Amino acid sequence: MTPPTGSALLAADLVLGGRALKSRAYFGPHPTNLNRRNEFRPAYAAYLAARAAGGVALLVSEAASVSPDDWPYEYAPLLPEAAGSLAAVARAVHKEGSLLLAGLNHAGGQGSSAYSQQALSAPSPFAETTANELSSQLDEEQIEAIVAAFATAARTALSAGCDGVEVNAGQYSLIRQFLSPLTNQRQDRWGEDRTLFAARVLHGVREQAREGIVGLRLCVDELAPWAGILPAQAASIFAKLEGYVDYLVLERGSIYTQHATIPDFHDGAGFLDQAVEEFRGTHATVVPLAVLDGRVGLREAEEQLARGTVQLAELTRPLIADPQALTGLAGMASARPCAACNQGCQVRDPRNPVVSCAFNPDAGHESEAAGRITRAVRSTGAAKPPWLVAGAGIAGMEAALEASRLGMSVRLCDASDQPGGELRLLAEKGLNPNLAGMFDYYLRALAAAKVEISTSCHLDPAEALAHAQDGGPVVAATGATYSPRPWNLGRLTGTGPQGAPVVTTMREALMSPPAAGVKVALFDPTGGVWAMTVMDALLASGTAFTLITPDRLAGSQLAPTGDLVPAAQRLARAGVRVLADSQVAGLVPGGVRIQERFGAGSQIVEADVLLDCSLPAAPGGWPEHELLRLAGDALAPRGWQAAILDARKAVSELAAEVAGGRL
Repeated sequence: MTPPTGSALLAADLVLGGRALKSRAYFGPHPTNLNRRNEFRPAYAAYLAARAAGGVALLVSEAASVSPDDWPYEYAPLLPEAAGSLAAVARAVHKEGSLLLAGLNHAGGQGSSAYSQQALSAPSPFAETTANELSSQLDEEQIEAIVAAFATAARTALSAGCDGVEVNAGQYSLIRQFLSPLTNQRQDRWGEDRTLFAARVLHGVREQAREGIVGLRLCVDELAPWAGILPAQAASIFAKLEGYVDYLVLERGSIYTQHATIPDFHDGAGFLDQAVEEFRGTHATVVPLAVLDGRVGLREAEEQLARGTVQLAELTRPLIADPQALTGLAGMASARPCAACNQGCQVRDPRNPVVSCAFNPDAGHESEAAGRITRAVRSTGAAKPPWLVAGAGIAGMEAALEASRLGMSVRLCDASDQPGGELRLLAEKGLNPNLAGMFDYYLRALAAAKVEISTSCHLDPAEALAHAQDGGPVVAATGATYSPRPWNLGRLTGTGPQGAPVVTTMREALMSPPAAGVKVALFDPTGGVWAMTVMDALLASGTAFTLITPDRLAGSQLAPTGDLVPAAQRLARAGVRVLADSQVAGLVPGGVRIQERFGAGSQIVEADVLLDCSLPAAPGGWPEHELLRLAGDALAPRGWQAAILDARKAVSELAAEVAGGRL
């Protein structure tokens, strides 16, 4: 294992519970959908081992339910059934010189009966906000059984080879539900002293963990000031619990603010700074402190360590984005940064996607990725033909880097005067500050790989085919084009109504937002991230618009990224008129005809511009050849993660073609 060299403070030793840590970097528990109810799977062991090999000192496993009555999401592990496989995870982490703690949890009323067919249980009945499922109130016998289950789970984890446990009293936890007046209105001893349940759990865990490390994840702010836990109250709570634990992790959020626990980039890097300051002002904790993803980069974490605000750097998202971020292989200057976009790493989703990263699709697939790369490296041998990558958007840049990593000489061509495509455009607009760091990463990496970049280079399919026929592999990543909607065909052919609105696309609107005073009707048929990005750009420029969506609410697909509620709040604050359950039926002079989806009603929305946020269509015309592959939007318009994965697969397949002599 390469010792961490990117940051002096991150690489500094720390003694925790009598155990020496090789760095201050901490990889926290999070759902992955890699495991199953009865098993921590080998793919999960490989996932954690990759981060341990990158210099992370302390890793916490995906939080497991401590008793069968708890089932928070479909692939949540149950520790009593998965103990044997947890030992394999511990061995994989220990092999890299790191420590593994077992995450322990009971989600209480924030689970689901869909999997267990049992009623949810909580301190007091409340409605789980996603499915609106009402929980039952725990009785004395049930409470004591759960307290005992936590202690048993701690003993089981240590027996499996873990170095300790971390108990969840943050989001999705029964312990927080007992601590909070929002969810605990009991009149018995468990309500009179709301810390009693947490204290009993931690006492039992501490006894069973023996000399192992015991950590606590605690909600510092429920963001519900009318009744929820506030920072000063969290400090008072922890003052009663501190004697049981070796370190503390602070996070925020309640039953009403689940989206705020791990927000996307809209909240900024220091979204917990004020709450942590208030907490520390009330109680000067003596145990090492970490903050849940308060930073999205190594430099920010280093600054927090330097100020003494934290002693452990919680770097879960950055280390999903780049497991080697801490080592000399990457380091602070060249690590693939976290975009804080929540696209890929947030997997509490009915589709059960495997944890990954929008900019690192190998995350969560370490065993598969390692096998693919090893095969490609072994198969290329001495054959090193020149490679041509058409299109320098994110798929093209990734393909060029992957090919150069295999030792190939690469020429990267793009029709524009600068590389970067939409990534550069978004970085320049400043809508997500982290994307500027991502764009800089690609420029640095391409320069270090000595990739030849040709801009203002219009490469057509015939030229690409000729290159492939000469034996040079080609990756076509030239993006996609706007496919005219039925209402725009008349405009394009010159037969449309006079004075009808101009139809523009998402890319055009980002490059040149409509001027102030222009009446804009924005049609969003997908409810996804790209359309919301365009809306954020319009809000930032002060451009008023009417939103038309066929869905029941704006941004219907934003829940997985945590931006559904915040996006609705941003639109409401700006006074955006939202026409839900509506379709664009056509263009008329001075406006857009809107048709109700489930009724006969229609209306005219005044507009000078119709901004069509439909996704583009993949262009045809690329020839078939064994040394030519499509990637990114040229293959099928999707997201960054798919584009990067396309690029890596294309290079791997082409490398195999070259090595096999199929020229």
